[in-house]
Amino acid sequence: MVFEDGRCCAGGTTREEIQLKTSFNVGSLNGEVVEMRVRLGIYDATEEDMAEAEWEPFAGEKVYPWTVSTNWVGVWIFVQFRDDQGNVSPIYSDDISVEGMPAPPTPTP
Repeated sequence: MVFEDGRCCAGGTTREEIQLKTSFNVGSLNGEVVEMRVRLGIYDATEEDMAEAEWEPFAGEKVYPWTVSTNWVGVWIFVQFRDDQGNVSPIYSDDISVEGMPAPPTPTP
């Protein structure tokens, strides 16, 4: 799994929604990977945290919206995969730093 093509950071204007691309490249020795579940924006994910995420069809790439806040914020993504035999992978993670800057002042006439 790779967040934003491996970049260290992304940014935008405070309160702007940006799109964070994630690529999922995974395989299973026991069958075809058919599902995944994802948590975004938390700093740690346990099995209990992941159990709250819905299983969805496996996708090789997804884009997740993120609302930019002021200053630097670490954004984490956690994922588990399930193959067609029901085997569940360990939790994998990646992170990116997002920097938000205030909007420039509106010029006065």
